[in-house]
Amino acid sequence: LISVYIRLRAYGVTESRYYVLLFGIFSLVIGILLSLRPVTKNGLIALLAAGFAIVSVVPPVDAFTVSRVSQVTRLEHMLQSAGILVDGQLIAKSDADFALRRETTSILNYLNQRGHLPQVAWLPAAFEPYRDMQKTLGFEPTYKYSQGIIDHFHVGLDMQEPLSIAGYDVLLQAATYRQQTAITHDFSVRGTSYRLVLKRLSAQEVRVSVQNAAGEELVATGLEEFAALLEDKGDKSKGQLPVDQLTLDVADNQYKLRIIFQSIAATHGSDIDEGIDYNMFVLIAVPH
Repeated sequence: LISVYIRLRAYGVTESRYYVLLFGIFSLVIGILLSLRPVTKNGLIALLAAGFAIVSVVPPVDAFTVSRVSQVTRLEHMLQSAGILVDGQLIAKSDADFALRRETTSILNYLNQRGHLPQVAWLPAAFEPYRDMQKTLGFEPTYKYSQGIIDHFHVGLDMQEPLSIAGYDVLLQAATYRQQTAITHDFSVRGTSYRLVLKRLSAQEVRVSVQNAAGEELVATGLEEFAALLEDKGDKSKGQLPVDQLTLDVADNQYKLRIIFQSIAATHGSDIDEGIDYNMFVLIAVPH
């Protein structure tokens, strides 16, 4: 119980800590009862267990409500001390120290995963930590791996917009992640065999190529430059973009290669997890 108390003081209540504390109190009460009553006359233990179980699911003392209130209160105190939350209004502060940025990211992610963010009165409507922290609080989501601070970039395709495949013979869906080396997809057009190859050259760079049956490269492109240009254009987290902003076209030897990115997710500044993941539609046209 002492250890739990120390962690609650330092990090606030979460569901898991709530139940650990509740079990600790229950065990303490049972220990006292067992020392005072004969073992054969302890039907009260079952009633106590039922009582504790009911308490843990009945608002406002249930695990979810208590943990939400605890974490929101903790976050409010930190932001108020830093001058970011003043009279219920957020003031963006780009020079917030690393510890505050990291703890704020952790708490907001915790609340977001449990659907509690809409109940935080001083946050904007439809707030999403990954997308909105920079413009709302003044700093990006911050994590700690080893000694470094990680910088993220993410963009996705607006899937409500129709995709045109006119002028292409094949549509393939492909993905490559930083831990992978090479991905291949075999296909044929008008009886001729081809292979789509996604070869990872580094944690950031992937070369996408179309090869014939003999392994000769017919048309190809790298992906890192396209991702870097997207990052340079603005916010680190762009949300969803239309098809035309996520399309890469290449042509060579009368072969056409069109890549429509479903998502690009980049991590910078961490030796452990640095790199770029790509999800994409690949359209291919071969000469007649």
